[in-house]
Amino acid sequence: MMLTEVLLLLILVGLLVNLFSSKNPKGLPPGPREYPVIGSAAIQHLEDARRYRQQYGDIFRTKMGALRIVYLCTPKLIREAFSKPELADRPSKEAFHWMTEGRETGVIMTNGQRWQNARRFLLRNLRDLGMGKSRLDSAIQTEALALVQDFKKHQGVQDKFPNSLNVAVLNIIWQLVANRRYEVDDEEISEFLKLLSSSQEDVAAVFFLPEIFPILKHLPEFLKRRLMAKDKMDAMMKAAKNFMQKFVTSHRENLDPDNPKDLIDEYLVEMDKHTDMAAYFSEEDLMKNIVDLFGAGFDTTSKTLRWLMLYVAAHPEVQTKVQDEIDSVVERGTLPCNTDRPKLPYLEATIHEVLRCCPIAPLGVFHSAATDTELGGYTIPKDAVSVLGRPSLGTNSSFSLQPSSRPSPLPLLLVGKLTSPQERFPSVI
Repeated sequence: MMLTEVLLLLILVGLLVNLFSSKNPKGLPPGPREYPVIGSAAIQHLEDARRYRQQYGDIFRTKMGALRIVYLCTPKLIREAFSKPELADRPSKEAFHWMTEGRETGVIMTNGQRWQNARRFLLRNLRDLGMGKSRLDSAIQTEALALVQDFKKHQGVQDKFPNSLNVAVLNIIWQLVANRRYEVDDEEISEFLKLLSSSQEDVAAVFFLPEIFPILKHLPEFLKRRLMAKDKMDAMMKAAKNFMQKFVTSHRENLDPDNPKDLIDEYLVEMDKHTDMAAYFSEEDLMKNIVDLFGAGFDTTSKTLRWLMLYVAAHPEVQTKVQDEIDSVVERGTLPCNTDRPKLPYLEATIHEVLRCCPIAPLGVFHSAATDTELGGYTIPKDAVSVLGRPSLGTNSSFSLQPSSRPSPLPLLLVGKLTSPQERFPSVI
């Protein structure tokens, strides 16, 4: 009974605070009706975004509790918005830093000099280690061969994609980060992948609630543990830290500053030099950067591969053309490599089409308004979150050459070359 009374009192206080303190700024983009405390009807499915765009136009807003979200649904709006310094920040939300108990770390959800230093360091060193270059071909080929062998074990069996697909993708990133490779059926790395997946789901479902309803931050500790699964999140945070710490400690003990082997070594060397770039470096920040790299590279790549295999299986005529093109370019007994890519336009067009039909990151990465900002004839209020309305772009006739959900690589090909006009493929960043 006491618990119910406390909750009712908190809700009443929240309603009163909201009613007397919140006023909508003038010039807001259109959107569904907003109500005190709860906000407006939220976008729960991709179809909701398409419906709202038809109803409200190329720029519209919703509100979830205290969190105002503005959706940008044309490439022109997206580029204009993200070229404005006022809309370049990431939201300052503790939930995005669950692994460090709200402390700002890493590269994806940070701002200012910390973000600039992390981004510059990661890009420079990942390129030096082979990212985007032919030097990484052998690692990719090794994982491809391992996947083929593992897939053969599941031949003729109706089942989900095996976990080996996730491990193979992670191995390529892990080689750059920690100079380590796992077998595709390794239990340790499989458990870590489950942890990453679970953390993303739980953060979205539970840990983000106090950002939507800030009054929840003031709940007594016992209520947080009961209502928001805080014990589970604490255990998840501890497991993630322990996994990462093991590799950081091992690298620290075996570090040769004159011969860094991987990204962890490079980070530790830079941190020990106390350079300007390393002003925000710490072992905690290093671990969060590793998690960010996995989130940006592993999850998106593995999902893309799944959708690609699904679509070519559903459309065997496309699969046949892809295979014929590969056979005509790559000699029997050899594996495709990075230098073959310009000679495989149909394969690349197929990948682009799958990404159009099923955008892997449909809302991109959240941006936040540092101040009230004019965009598209409307005012984006301070602290509003801006996201991409890609769900309404990919199958929209004003954006795509093929306005349907059926993949067709042919419209993207011109005189045997892939044509990818920038206005059709806005960045998800």
